[in-house]
Amino acid sequence: MFDTDAVPAAQFHIYLVHGGFVYIPMVEQALAIKVQHPEQHRPITHREAARFQSFPDTFTFQGSKIEIARQIGNAVPPRLAAAVAQSVEQILTLKTR
Repeated sequence: MFDTDAVPAAQFHIYLVHGGFVYIPMVEQALAIKVQHPEQHRPITHREAARFQSFPDTFTFQGSKIEIARQIGNAVPPRLAAAVAQSVEQILTLKTR
């Protein structure tokens, strides 16, 4: 079962992977888990979650709050995608020489 006292990073990961919801099969219902801000008594915002994933502040998400949380959680972080693309490009460049 989900430990609500888990470290914030674990809570955040579970929150994002499930688009803002945690599914507990034993209960067979989705429960909203809010990831708490590490220093302030409040949940993190979608914008803060997007920053964790390396989205620029100018990036606009579309949809409901749940859909936005799911988009952030399901996304490959842009900086990670760029690093992977750069590595693939280097490999392909070496193979064509």
